[in-house]
Amino acid sequence: MAEETIVSLTSFPKRFSTLWLVIESLKHQTIKPEKIVLYLSSEEVSGREDIPASLLAEEDDLFEIRFRERKLRAHGKYHYAMQDFPNKNIVTVDDDIVYAPTMLEALVDGHKIFPNEVITNCTCQILLNNDRSAKPYKDWSKIKVVDCCRYCSFDNLIPMGVGGVLYPANVLYRDALNFDLAKELSYLADDLWLYAQVVLNGKRVIKTSFDTAQNIPVYIKSNVTLPA
Repeated sequence: MAEETIVSLTSFPKRFSTLWLVIESLKHQTIKPEKIVLYLSSEEVSGREDIPASLLAEEDDLFEIRFRERKLRAHGKYHYAMQDFPNKNIVTVDDDIVYAPTMLEALVDGHKIFPNEVITNCTCQILLNNDRSAKPYKDWSKIKVVDCCRYCSFDNLIPMGVGGVLYPANVLYRDALNFDLAKELSYLADDLWLYAQVVLNGKRVIKTSFDTAQNIPVYIKSNVTLPA
């Protein structure tokens, strides 16, 4: 068991019908976390009566649902967990991916080797123009398994939450939980906001060699992103 590790995610009602599949995949990891916490906004979900039985049935000693008043969009996957568990490793995951059984193990193994850095299974690299300005997001490079030995790190390497990211306690800059600032600067790009907090704190992003192709995206009819 990864006793110092909390797996955290957020979601919204249009994805509730399939969310139990995601939770099941997190429960059946080869290494069990200390806890799996789903954070929901009371602005979107009035109470447990709005949650389907399939998801409520997942609650046990390992998995729990917590309500928070403010809607933070995708920032909710890390913000409240880092407040609730300030001395724990926080692993962020998405609500529409069935994760392969070794996803968490890959992150925890990396953390044992690089305990003070961010460990990620999926990344993209910001590519720059000759004048050092950033190229458009569509031109950024996804780092594939074949590009990576067991662990690798490059300049401008952004951890992508879709594959699972481990944030050790105190790895982020002091503004990380300043949601008003995050909303002003990076409301729709939580991964980019977190990357900025890593860099400002003088830390690195380490990519594992975990093959994210093992993960299975959940098909959701008329799939939508988290509402603004």
